[in-house]
Amino acid sequence: MTLLQVVLSDNNRHPKRKGRRGLIYRLLFNPTSKFLFLFRLGHSLSNNNVISKLLLGVVEFLYKHYSLRIGVDMPIATTVGYGISFPHTYGIVINPATIIGDNVTILSGVTIGSNRRKSGAAHIGNNVVLCAGCCIIGPVTIGDNSIIGANAVVVKDVPENSVVVGNPGRVISNDGIHYVKDYS
Repeated sequence: MTLLQVVLSDNNRHPKRKGRRGLIYRLLFNPTSKFLFLFRLGHSLSNNNVISKLLLGVVEFLYKHYSLRIGVDMPIATTVGYGISFPHTYGIVINPATIIGDNVTILSGVTIGSNRRKSGAAHIGNNVVLCAGCCIIGPVTIGDNSIIGANAVVVKDVPENSVVVGNPGRVISNDGIHYVKDYS
């Protein structure tokens, strides 16, 4: 996918003002959209030539500004699929080694970190919803179409189509796809 297609896919996750016209509006007035645009731009520039490296410095500066403004700590090196959504920001911390799939929704207070005993970071599948305050710790895999409930602490792999709650996180339903479709 091109940079414009990925940026549009992020923008189209919002219920209002979809398409290119909505993208321009969001880039002018929405700090979260500016943050995601700068993230995508910085990620694409980090793999290119020397001229891009100069532009990357400016992009990283602006990216850090918006990162502090909206309260999301997600390094540019993080691998993120298309269509990510941050409906509510502040207090989001993501390990740079994390791999995030397509159409993932991350709410406020989410922590995706590593474990000192086991090296590595989480792999988040496609169409996953990470509810407010949940923690994903260590090299775990979150299956596609899953929901991690509010304040859940996940330290073990989660199968596809699951709903996880509690501390430590436990699967309470294997019908997560219906909840994800209702949420998006």
